[in-house]
Parts: sequence; C-alpha cells; structure tokens
Amino acid sequence: MQRRAFLQVAGTVGAGLVIGFRLPDRHGVVPFTPNAWLRVDTNGTVTFTIDKSEMGEGNHTALAMILAEELDADWSKVKVGAVPDNPAGWSRRMSTGGSTSVRTSWDILRKAGATARAMLVAAAAQTWGAEPAACSTANGVVSHTGTSHRLTYGELAQKAASIPLPENPPLKDPKDFRLLGHRTHRLDTPSKVNASQASSARRCSAAR
Repeated sequence: MQRRAFLQVAGTVGAGLVIGFRLPDRHGVVPFTPNAWLRVDTNGTVTFTIDKSEMGEGNHTALAMILAEELDADWSKVKVGAVPDNPAGWSRRMSTGGSTSVRTSWDILRKAGATARAMLVAAAAQTWGAEPAACSTANGVVSHTGTSHRLTYGELAQKAASIPLPENPPLKDPKDFRLLGHRTHRLDTPSKVNASQASSARRCSAAR
C-alpha cells in the first residue's frame, strides 16, 4: 500500500483503532520487538529505546541495566537506541529532570525485560519440546537444565516474535541480580572518547 492510500484509510477509522505491525528488514527477517523498549536482532544485538535525555549523569546506562537485568542480556551486546519518531505511540510522557529517571522507570523496564525473557524461554522450550520451567537464562543464552541444549537470544529472535505476550511474567529476585548493584561500564563512554557521538550529532543537525 502506498503511503497516501494508507493515510486515507487510517483517517477514516477515527481515534478508536490502534494498528500495530512489524516490518521485516531488507532480508525479510522480522526482529523480536515485544514492547516499545526493546529489540533483539538475529545477530544477537539488543537495543533498548530510552525515553530520557542523557546529560552526563549516566541515566542511559542505568536504565539499560534495569532492562538488561530482567532480560538476562549479554551486556557486551547491549546498545541504546534513539527515541521513536512518533512519541504519541508511547504510554507515558517523555521528560528528564528532578533525578526521577530511574524512580519512574524501575517497574516498567523490569516488566518489559521480564516479558521478553519469558517469550525467549517459551521459544526455546518449543524448539526442544521441553517445559519452560526446565529452562534458564544467563548472559543472552537460554539453556535446558539437564542437557547440553542452549540457544542464544539472536538464534531465538524470530521464533520469539511469534510467541503470545505473557501476562504478569515473574520478576527476578533481587538476590539474583547480576548487573544491578555492581560496577558496570557506561554504554556511552566509547562514543564520547572517540568523538563518534559528536560526529553523529553534527550529521543530525546538518540534516535538519
């Protein structure tokens, strides 16, 4: 469907209809995007979309840690993505200030990570013909207890994209945290040191 025709159709349905869909990449691969915060690509890259501004205090890393903790992601494959082009599609106001970024994001990011983790586990369990309870996650990998079966999140991404969203997935017990509460390298340090972040900002300004 052409863009103009789509807008004409969408404009006739009013505000009572919300359409959600995923577009495959140029290779026909549908990424695993279970919620507005998270995307897992088949190469294992985990991208977190953060709706807060980074002003030097490190909140992008802190917020990514919350989500990565519940997801049991491989921190070396984590990156932070840009906010969406359509902020109206998000469920809350985008704002940064008053040292509230972590306080106001704690619950929602934990639930988002737990939801994705449950779907990845379900995808692995289906692959092996096993029970989800017999599977465990760590460092971006789902393993089957008692066997040598293991699959990375990247390998499970496409199958997980077809798993129904679970209701109230269980959150991790804080005693099992592997990232939160521990010293962690900031995600934005390399790009600030090598000036790639500044170059990107200049390109965006020039495009505008």
